Order: sequence, then structure tokens, then C-alpha cells
Amino acid sequence: FERGGELRFIGTQREFSEQNVNRMIVGDYNSSAFTFENSIIVEPPTYTGCEKNWVPISIGDESETSYIYSWGPMRIGKIIDGKLEIQQEIHSPLDGFLSRMKGSSIFVREEGGEGDTLLGVIHYSEEGSPRKYFHCLLRLDRLTLRPIAVSHPFVFQRFGIEFCIGFTIESGGKYRFWYSQHDKDPAWCSVPAELFQMYNCQ
Repeated sequence: FERGGELRFIGTQREFSEQNVNRMIVGDYNSSAFTFENSIIVEPPTYTGCEKNWVPISIGDESETSYIYSWGPMRIGKIIDGKLEIQQEIHSPLDGFLSRMKGSSIFVREEGGEGDTLLGVIHYSEEGSPRKYFHCLLRLDRLTLRPIAVSHPFVFQRFGIEFCIGFTIESGGKYRFWYSQHDKDPAWCSVPAELFQMYNCQ
């Protein structure tokens, strides 16, 4: 993701965690040298055995980065001294539905229509063999970050392990998704926006 004209990264790792648990790592990405730089391991707000799917987002100052930690209610924090400190909690009528959601993509600015909004992808999973992932588009108010609409759940290619690894809004009214299958075999698809029915929750 990009902040203040710089390319940044966030991911899940276990190798560098003192207690051998999944923790987020953030830092700068050098696209010339193909290296991760200035990396720090981030502790969650409270102890957990596994952390993943934090979503970087800007609030106000476009050069500052906050992270969406959970969705229902939406809890947003900043990294302070190597720990994510929750700064804001946002409730909406979607809290019950969003409480099981994770990740997935960065949120892209929408312009026009009913107002200035952000759009991104979130997901939930159902246990089974294999585990099944379901995705939704979520629309946020750009200024308050309050959820204002969500799409019907969908899959990209099949019922199984799929994870959205990228999302953007194309010209011509299409959404482009990059996704992995079984944490490998990446693919992408471009889908007309009108195929996604959004349900308003204001």
C-alpha cells in the first residue's frame, strides 16, 4: 500500500516473534532492490495466538496510517511503540453481520454517485474440508469510515480457500480483483460493477 508517496507493506509472520505466534510485520518496501526495510513486529491490542488481516487506511492526514483491526464493531488503531493502540470504535447497524469478517483488501476511493466513499473487500470463512471463503464488498464513508453498504457474499472461482490479495476500481465501471487459491496459484478477474447488489445500512 502507498502512504505519503512511499510504498509500504504489512503481512503476517511467525519467524521473528519471540513467542512463536503469528504477529503482524510492517515496514517500507524498496521496489528497486526488492527488499523489505525498516520492518517492525507489531503486538496486538491484547494478547492473541494469531494475528492477520489488518487493513491499512488513512484518516484525515493522507500520509498517516491507521489499521482496521476488527469490523463489528469497527476498531481502528495506530502503531505506537510497537503495539497497535485502538484509537476509535465505530458502531453501525451491520455490527452483527460484520463481527465475523476479516481483512481483506485495501480500500479504494470512489468518487461521484451518492458521495465520496471508499470501497474494499472483506471476507469470512466456514469450516469444512476444505474451508470455504466468502467475500463481500464493503462501502465506507470516506470521512467517518462508518460502513454504509455491503454486497451479497460471493466467491471468485469456486467454493474453497480463496483469499483476495488485491482490489481496484477500473475505468469503464469494472472492479478488478486479484485472489489466491489455496494460498498459491494467484489469478485475477475483472467484473462489471452493476453485477454487485449493494445493501444500504444507514
